[in-house]
Amino acid sequence: MPKVDSQLTANLKLAKTTPMRFAFLTKGPTECRLLLAKKPPVPPKEIAEAKKELGGGQVYLGRCRWENYQYVFELAKEPPGTLAKEVRAVIARDAGLHLNVVCRVAQDLAGEEESSGPAKVQAPAPPSTPPTAPSEDATAKFIARLKALLPDLQKAEAANHPLSPEVKLRASEAQVLAREKEFDQALRSALGWMGHRCRRADQAPVRCRAGDGDGFIGGGARRRR
Repeated sequence: MPKVDSQLTANLKLAKTTPMRFAFLTKGPTECRLLLAKKPPVPPKEIAEAKKELGGGQVYLGRCRWENYQYVFELAKEPPGTLAKEVRAVIARDAGLHLNVVCRVAQDLAGEEESSGPAKVQAPAPPSTPPTAPSEDATAKFIARLKALLPDLQKAEAANHPLSPEVKLRASEAQVLAREKEFDQALRSALGWMGHRCRRADQAPVRCRAGDGDGFIGGGARRRR
């Protein structure tokens, strides 16, 4: 069974609420890679590494959004008729998700770079002013919070708790946000969600709500209404 790409899975989840930029590399129906980034563009280094692994191929750049219960991949030019099928197959293979996918032209992307075949993906011009680095306080808070939750995450995984897959997905989401230096958002969304559903070993069980019913994490017990 192919290994699930947790980063791609987390990015696809983020795309349901925040449009993402994508790079799709294809060398054939079964030799494809999908890269997603929260801020444009997808890092040229990641594209170059993926292209090297495939041994070449075409690169399509654009925007990914969630619309009408399906993923919409927008490009600056008319996409090939087979592109949606290839993207859907890669998502199923690398993320284990079977989703509807459509590809279409977006006029507002016409001025942006799109790479195909041997064309080079160009890095963006350096900003006129250096970006503001995240404060050491925000970084320290994120690291401390993640360390505090690790024992509970390990217990949930060891006990094969029903919430374990969702917790691991939230942890991956937090890591993606941290790599983007979005520490405040990581603390509020991903780690905040996990904090409400996990407890330290010396605390009383905390009720948690999942898609398949109510239960408890901690204390080695779980019950339903």
